Amino acid sequence: MTLRPSLYRAFLAVAALSTGTALAADLPARTIAPVYAPRPPVFTWTGFYVGANAGYATRTGKDYDLAVQPGYFPTAPNTFGSLRSERNGDGFLAGGQVGYNYQIGNFVIGAENDIQYLDLGKAKRDYTFSGTGAVPAGFNYIGPEKKTEYFATGRARIGYAFDRFLVFGSAGLAYGNLKSETCLGSKCNDGKIGFAAGAGVEYALSSNWSVKVEGLYVNLGKAAAGVIGTDAVGRTYVDARKIDNDIALVRAGVNYRF
Repeated sequence: MTLRPSLYRAFLAVAALSTGTALAADLPARTIAPVYAPRPPVFTWTGFYVGANAGYATRTGKDYDLAVQPGYFPTAPNTFGSLRSERNGDGFLAGGQVGYNYQIGNFVIGAENDIQYLDLGKAKRDYTFSGTGAVPAGFNYIGPEKKTEYFATGRARIGYAFDRFLVFGSAGLAYGNLKSETCLGSKCNDGKIGFAAGAGVEYALSSNWSVKVEGLYVNLGKAAAGVIGTDAVGRTYVDARKIDNDIALVRAGVNYRF
């Protein structure tokens, strides 16, 4: 009889343990959600930017329409018909730019304005005489010289992005002030409007900073300039002509995008 309470208590303990196990089995399993690293932000070229640049520029062009007319020669006869010359000069340029890009898929469209300072030195000339009549003995020309000290452009840009690498082209208007050392009338300083076009590549170092290299051709049309010539006996020749004003440049730059 003394064993019965002990057996009874053991039976209750086993029953309680079995019931707890069954209830635990009916509860949903607890799982820990996995922790994922945050995705890096997707790079985009969209945004405003401002930057600076420097590079090399050269100008090539022709002097036109030096038509010798009697009214331009107070002390010399009309001795030849026309003169044309090839001009070139090269040097340093520097400036700044501001613009905006908008990316659609891999395509990037936008606009850019820039202003450039130029130091191209004196133009070198190779003269060719044509027309009728003999060239005066000891004939020498002084000028003309149209010096472009600065120009500005406003261009539309379109490009194709390979993630952080952008290939682009641009085209638009250009403006420059041409200063003449030998001028006739009021044409010593002449503001000209032309066009500009070019292409380049740009690489984003970060979400804000990028570097670029581009080539650009700027044509400011033709401008009037004065020319003064003398011969071996001291006679003076004065005439007007038109000269090309075109510049080809290569520049490297850096941009900060907002």
